[in-house]
Amino acid sequence: MSEKSLPAVGGQTFEDLKQANAHGAEYWSARDLQSLLGYSQWRRFEQAIERAKTSCKESGNSPDHHFAGAGKPITGGKGAVRNLERQPEASFWLPTSTDRFYPDFVAELTDGRILVIEYKGAHLYDGSDAREKRDIGNVWAAASSGQCLFAMVTDSEKAGKSVAAQLRDALRT
Repeated sequence: MSEKSLPAVGGQTFEDLKQANAHGAEYWSARDLQSLLGYSQWRRFEQAIERAKTSCKESGNSPDHHFAGAGKPITGGKGAVRNLERQPEASFWLPTSTDRFYPDFVAELTDGRILVIEYKGAHLYDGSDAREKRDIGNVWAAASSGQCLFAMVTDSEKAGKSVAAQLRDALRT
């Protein structure tokens, strides 16, 4: 397919919507792609995404490597940011035995507490690095006298519940 035949909506093309993370890996937000691909309702597009994940899995690939979880917002938040890795002056970090751990997201809750979230794919969740980060996050939260929460979440198949449900569980603590 040539670049000229890619769809465009509001003057934006597929390439215009491309984003890159701190490591230079390219990705696209499903919310951004929804209208570009002709879906007027999020629930219909979400169904298409689920079918794509199923196809990915049935072809022998891990959906965790191709689809990042970022569902609907969880209520109770005042604001959240994507924590930038390796920028100690501008980012939240916790010390590890070898260097620093930069959790993926930091959120201020409406009650003033801080929620720190680390996402680990199923293939990484039980590894020694994830265990150390989970332990450090839990110790940090326990030392805060209830002012800070830590959640290490993973994909729904590994956890047995959605990422949203895992976050709701963390908020109940």
